[in-house]
Amino acid sequence: MVAASDTIVEGKVVGLRSYWQGRQILTEVSLNVTRSHKGAAPSKLAFIQMGGRVETPFPVTMTVPGAPVQSLGDDGFYFLEPRSPGEKMIVGLSLGRVLKNQDADGEFIMHDGKRLTTGEFADEIRRAIAGQARRPDPGSRR
Repeated sequence: MVAASDTIVEGKVVGLRSYWQGRQILTEVSLNVTRSHKGAAPSKLAFIQMGGRVETPFPVTMTVPGAPVQSLGDDGFYFLEPRSPGEKMIVGLSLGRVLKNQDADGEFIMHDGKRLTTGEFADEIRRAIAGQARRPDPGSRR
């Protein structure tokens, strides 16, 4: 996910706008960005995903298997890639969104079947980015 993403942010969904593009429905998801982990991200960011609900010319909902259903107030990590100039798209459908959870022990995320604090997950992202930047030693046999 990290390698496929040019932008990785933490943020909260503050807007959803679905619209027709040709014969498919797309949804623009607007985030208030609280932290950027990869790439330059402004304090507000939008990305596109397939699926959504439109009301005109008549009410229609289009779902895409594996795509996340975004809701206002969702708070999490978002892995994004370029779609077209000036547009971003979520990477890997539902894999590109990791929601934050809250319980009596505090804020956490579930990742690969493990409970991690958001700080631990952010550290995993940083380690993955650092690993991408490492080049093999020219003397090694790879």
